[in-house]
Amino acid sequence: MNKSYDKYAQVQQPSLEANPLARYGKLIAGLVALAVLASAAWAYWRYQQQTARDAVASEYAALTAEEQKLALNPTDEVARKRYQQQAQQLVQRYPDSGYRTQISLQQAQQAADQGQLDEAIRQLQQVINQPQADAGMKQLAWLRLARLQMAQNQLDTAANSLKQVTLPAFSASRDELIGDIALRRNQPQQALAAYQAAWQTLATRQEPRPLLKTKLEALGVTPVNIQPPSPIRQPATS
Repeated sequence: MNKSYDKYAQVQQPSLEANPLARYGKLIAGLVALAVLASAAWAYWRYQQQTARDAVASEYAALTAEEQKLALNPTDEVARKRYQQQAQQLVQRYPDSGYRTQISLQQAQQAADQGQLDEAIRQLQQVINQPQADAGMKQLAWLRLARLQMAQNQLDTAANSLKQVTLPAFSASRDELIGDIALRRNQPQQALAAYQAAWQTLATRQEPRPLLKTKLEALGVTPVNIQPPSPIRQPATS
């Protein structure tokens, strides 16, 4: 009997070694099952993330519509309360969303329009302190903060706020505000230098700014006229 078994084993053993699938089939099947489960979990996670993004985008669109209605009728206190409630709910549900920055900027503008400068400053400082706010939004908040500080006659504080504005995209607005502060300090030469720096930047971008031109002319300087780029594309010449 033992001889028969040994003979059978001797015959079958090479067959098992020659067929790795028969030997490792369960292991391979298990790995395939794990891969399928991981893929399904990843797909589900992506679906959940997209659903959440769609939800917050939809809510923000509705909030923006309310903000536009309020802008058309700023004395509508019912609309104001409705907007504030929706904004608060959206921020509470999605505290890490980038829309939080947009909402804070909107609320700061509304507060400023109502003459509530302290509240507007508080909202702008929230933008500056938000970790998820991108650099451009923070620079915009610093600019608006400086304007409000000027309105409160906090000229030194406003000047310090403008030092935080370093991105080239905002340099013209920064230099114009520096000129405004210099005028408030009765420093016309410093104001002129700042206005000219702002105008030079705008000329490079082909971005006319009529109010800045008026400020330069008031200081006795007629700046080079800035022509905006034509919306009609000119054909290439051979």
